[in-house]
Amino acid sequence: MPPIAGFKGILQVDAYTGYSKLAGRDDVQLAFCWSHLRRNFYELAAYGPAPIVSEALKHITEFYAIESVAAARRSAISFGKRKATRWPKASGDGSAQSSR
Repeated sequence: MPPIAGFKGILQVDAYTGYSKLAGRDDVQLAFCWSHLRRNFYELAAYGPAPIVSEALKHITEFYAIESVAAARRSAISFGKRKATRWPKASGDGSAQSSR
């Protein structure tokens, strides 16, 4: 049995055509990779000025900026939480509670 046989939900995928079989299942929703989509728009832009392509690339750039800020915040929060809850245990203090 393939590892994905029982999967249900949203599956982030790249441009591999093999995932198209999953698109026919009612219990799986494919979330395509922005990098692959962006590459297609860059290829279209190489043919010359295209307002719709330029607009799409602008929006994708904005999405990337938003995700970059969000990832930095998650990383900072995660580091702060690890430091506050696990460092005292690792240093022998033992007074910090587990983060679970």
